[in-house]
Amino acid sequence: MIKKIIKEIPYSLKIKRAVYGKLSDASLKQNVVMLHTGRCGSQVLGNMLNERKDFHWAGEIFEPHMAKKVSVKDFNKEVSNERRKKIAANFGFEVKRLDQLHMNPNCLNMKPQELVVELQKLINIKFILLERKNYLRRAISAQLGRDKKTWHSVKKSNSLSKTFIDIEKFETGIKKQPLLELFESMEENFQIFKQILPNNALLITYEDDILQDPRKAYHKICDYVGVNLDNVTPKLKRTNPFEVHQLISNYDEVKDLLVGTKFEWMLFD
Repeated sequence: MIKKIIKEIPYSLKIKRAVYGKLSDASLKQNVVMLHTGRCGSQVLGNMLNERKDFHWAGEIFEPHMAKKVSVKDFNKEVSNERRKKIAANFGFEVKRLDQLHMNPNCLNMKPQELVVELQKLINIKFILLERKNYLRRAISAQLGRDKKTWHSVKKSNSLSKTFIDIEKFETGIKKQPLLELFESMEENFQIFKQILPNNALLITYEDDILQDPRKAYHKICDYVGVNLDNVTPKLKRTNPFEVHQLISNYDEVKDLLVGTKFEWMLFD
């Protein structure tokens, strides 16, 4: 009804946007941010939340800056502009929390603590820390996505595709680095955010809360942000539902690298 009224206002587009923005400001009850590394189930959760009338889930709002290598000048304005595109009580967005991704100088240009400080300036901010424990599977998913130029699917995959994992120069965002170095940095990054986020932040784990049924994570989020549950069905399917050794063309090389390290279990999970 509100949207219909706005459309009928005989004013310029600029005025309409201003009115829409004011209504969005008045409707907002809380902000929600999901911090993750990519390839960890954020898309399926975001899609489910965005089906709700009381939610505007904007996803990875800083990805265009990442692609264009343009630093964000005004964090709060960037968030506000995205939020004002839809009138809803709850606004959610995502930040890829690695230095190689949205945190890098050509995007947010922030350290973890700086990001948290900026986020805490938002109205009633709620934090979701999303983790994918198996860094190797995340790396495989990222590389296969680059290979196939396909990141998500609404159909269950029955077609096996293999990929080469460069253990010396694996690409993540703006950086290519040794695979073990990447895994160490991901582990360190998670622990940093876990320590600096408020005690009431929600921890979601891909393997425990999304892999078998994303509705488990969705229900946790709904409870955390204080909205009623509804019958939302996840539309996206797993893109690589195969064993690790089936997915890597240079599996023996990767195995030799990880055996004897704390990441060895990732080969067989």
